[in-house]
Formats: sequence, structure tokens, C-alpha cells
Amino acid sequence: MRVVNDTRQAVEGDIDIHDADTQAIVFAGSFVVPANSQAVIGHIAATPEIAMWFIAWQITGQQQTHRNHYLDHHINKGPLILDQYQRWLARRPV
Repeated sequence: MRVVNDTRQAVEGDIDIHDADTQAIVFAGSFVVPANSQAVIGHIAATPEIAMWFIAWQITGQQQTHRNHYLDHHINKGPLILDQYQRWLARRPV
């Protein structure tokens, strides 16, 4: 997993990644990234099936929690089912 910092100041913080189906923690950790740089902070094993992960991170010194999602999909995992995708999106933390 790679964290990218496109600002002019170094940043550090914490990140949590949860599976959309099971809510299991896929990854949790901290990061430190120099200004205008990137850092590899860990690895997540590939899943045998299509999966969606919810990503939440906080920069040290800021109260805001940033959020995103990642769709782990590859043609070999089969077609993406629209109903499943919509179910995942409905579970997104706000």
C-alpha cells in the first residue's frame, strides 16, 4: 500500500481499511510521508473474490477524517454485480 503526499509539508497520521462486506479490518497503521513524496506503508493480500474496502485516514493535528474506497476487481474474478456494488456503497461511512 502506498501513501502519497502532494503537499509542500511532511505529513503523518493513521489509516484504517475495512472490508465492506464483513467490516473486518484489512489494514491499520500509521504513516509518515515527506513533502511532495510517497511511502509504502504495508501490503494487503489479494482477495479471491471481488471486494470493496473503505479507507479512512487522519492527519496528525487535524480533526477531520478523510475517506475513500477501493474496489478490488480483476477480470479473472468475474463480473462486477451492480446490486452488490450498490449495497457496498450504501454501507459507506459518512
